[in-house]
Amino acid sequence: MEVSTLFLQRLSIIFQLSVVVLLALFFAVLARSVRLQEVRLWATAWLCNALGLTGVLFITFSPGIVLLDRLAIIGFLMGKTGYVILLVFGARHHLRPGLEPQFRRHLLVLFLFVWGAGLGFAVPGIFFAHIAQTLLVGVVLASGGVTVLRNPRSPISRWLGWALLLQGAVFLHVLAVIFPLLWGGEPVFDYIRIQSFFDAVTELFVALACLVAVADRSAEQMRATNLELEESHLRLSRLVDLDPLTGLANRRSLRNTLSQAKETGAAVIFLDIDDFKDINDRLGHQIGDLTLKRMARVLTENFRPEDRIFRWGGDEFLVIAPQLDRLAAEARIIQVRNSLSSPDQHSPRCSFSVGIRLLEAGGDPASVLDEADRMMYEEKRSRTPSGAQRSI
Repeated sequence: MEVSTLFLQRLSIIFQLSVVVLLALFFAVLARSVRLQEVRLWATAWLCNALGLTGVLFITFSPGIVLLDRLAIIGFLMGKTGYVILLVFGARHHLRPGLEPQFRRHLLVLFLFVWGAGLGFAVPGIFFAHIAQTLLVGVVLASGGVTVLRNPRSPISRWLGWALLLQGAVFLHVLAVIFPLLWGGEPVFDYIRIQSFFDAVTELFVALACLVAVADRSAEQMRATNLELEESHLRLSRLVDLDPLTGLANRRSLRNTLSQAKETGAAVIFLDIDDFKDINDRLGHQIGDLTLKRMARVLTENFRPEDRIFRWGGDEFLVIAPQLDRLAAEARIIQVRNSLSSPDQHSPRCSFSVGIRLLEAGGDPASVLDEADRMMYEEKRSRTPSGAQRSI
């Protein structure tokens, strides 16, 4: 080999090795901050690539010791093969979960050793090892690129597929160029001495595509996290706006309901269970709680889905029934009274006082609430306390 050709070859290999070492360091640091499996696989891939290129560089400076040359060839074969396999494994892991492979490190190490040692001791020299290695690398990279392009995780991840496909095509192209050397011919283009420059450029493109894929995956995870936070916030808001005992809305959510009712008009109904303190004192607070739950259930069953039912506090309840006239409201109250007129297996029969006022469209909700509340207390004062609650 001429001195100028050897010098260019060494220079191109050193350049490629420098680029790969920087990429290996970069992805190793990235893997510590971005907890994604594909990033860890790619960091290991670039490390394997650096080890393989170190073997190639050693061969160009080799003192001619056969055993050392063979070990360098084996290192090159194992490193380069590990690089492409881990690169494609990382790309496949980046895809949607249905395509994630079962990655087993010990099987990969065993395959790399068998491939490297078997081919390293079987071929007569580095050139033939390079032919076999180039064929394997080109096929694996091209197939990995096709897989990503056919099953992209997102449109952005297609960049990774095109990068793998391009690097695979470059390797297979080099194979076509140097193939005539097998029978002693001349290469189609004599640029083997600077091949590492081209390899470095394609590897940079692959690294950039990997970073784009990582950024897209991180953004996807962030969007999912934000969605979970929004759903959690919504659930917490709903819990805050609900009465924990009855599951009805509480006063916190009343403002929006009244704003909507002001636009359409509504029946405003206040209800208060009669002699509720007597139920708690005689039968216990557990029965009292069951009575409140039963009252909430009966109100929900007898009013419409669009009607909003609130536990106003203690034994008081409020119903806001949009566009419900007074006769319809009184008819529903009669149904509620009938449902509560007899005991069930958990709570006593009970009665209640009620105040009904109509909120006209555009009216004042606050004054209507006060009037319905006043009417309820007037009915309560007019009612004669009953001893009916003393039986279950």
